[in-house]
Amino acid sequence: MAVYCWMSSLRRQHTLAKQESVKPLLSLCIIARDAGASIQRCIDSVDGVCDEVVVLVDSRTTDNTQKLLDPYGSWIKSAPYQWHHDFSAARDAAIALATGKYMMWMDADEELAPGAGEKLLHQLSLDKYQLILCANAINESYQMPEYDLDGFGEGVSIVKPRVVINEPGLHWQYRCHECIAPAPDSIHEVLRAEDIQVLHHGDMTTAKAEYYKALLQLDYVEDPGDPHAALYLGTLAIMDKRWQLALKYLEGIDESRLNTNDPGQRQRYYFFQGQAWQGMASDGLAKDARQQ
Repeated sequence: MAVYCWMSSLRRQHTLAKQESVKPLLSLCIIARDAGASIQRCIDSVDGVCDEVVVLVDSRTTDNTQKLLDPYGSWIKSAPYQWHHDFSAARDAAIALATGKYMMWMDADEELAPGAGEKLLHQLSLDKYQLILCANAINESYQMPEYDLDGFGEGVSIVKPRVVINEPGLHWQYRCHECIAPAPDSIHEVLRAEDIQVLHHGDMTTAKAEYYKALLQLDYVEDPGDPHAALYLGTLAIMDKRWQLALKYLEGIDESRLNTNDPGQRQRYYFFQGQAWQGMASDGLAKDARQQ
């Protein structure tokens, strides 16, 4: 591994030279906890693509994550981060350290797919798009083990915002399943780049799922009409076959607030409402619910 890091550092010399003379083009921001098994794979995948990598190491980390960052030298900006049960707050802290014209985000258990970096740099060189949505390929283990999703988790590929222009006002929102909130009036052109793929290698354990659910509940209580938490919680209720609870979450959503930068959110909103009503009908509850 030491030899590999040394070879990688040679490939980065051109990137580091550019950093000394001009503002970095692209900063990668990562928050990491006990990521020793995956952090180098993640960072190496953007070698020659990102001009700097910001890594915030979660205060709960107990493994050698920080030590593995040391061989990369000044290309990596690492700092400890005190966890506050808020993923957006952590990502905002990473943004504060990023100096690139554009900000990209990945998790430590993800990597940029082979060939994706060249495609991304080409799009950035056009200086046309302020927000780029990339394909996110999820491995088959990223499925909550207690749920039968009829193969939903196998090789799922979704598109999500990954690169955004880094201007004052850029921030993240929501405690869990956080979303990029671009600076006001900064987005004029959005690229849906399904050929630029990020590979996700993590898994979804029961404990992790319950923790995420608790954070979603906090967001929901603060703003029940916001589609973000309500849609996730409604989906989880459907997985549990709790149809009436699912409809409580989904029908309370303010449709005017569906995310215009995520067209799939509206699709999921209508789809899961239909799923909930279908479940109610199969259990003989739909007629009674409509009469109430």
